[in-house]
Amino acid sequence: MTGFLAGGRVISALQSWQEYRVWRERDPSAADAYLTFARIDAVVALLSLSIAGLVWWLLRPGPAKPL
Repeated sequence: MTGFLAGGRVISALQSWQEYRVWRERDPSAADAYLTFARIDAVVALLSLSIAGLVWWLLRPGPAKPL
């Protein structure tokens, strides 16, 4: 679940970064907003991937015991 969330946020962060680059010459205040959105989306994606990795680590099967 968090992997899907992270994937969506990465795409959103990339789109916001592209909009930032488009708007930085025309309207710096709008460009700052897009840069903020990109940063927030990137942080949420990183946290989501970290949570997914932690859940995987905690729920993985332990080592097999010899018979």
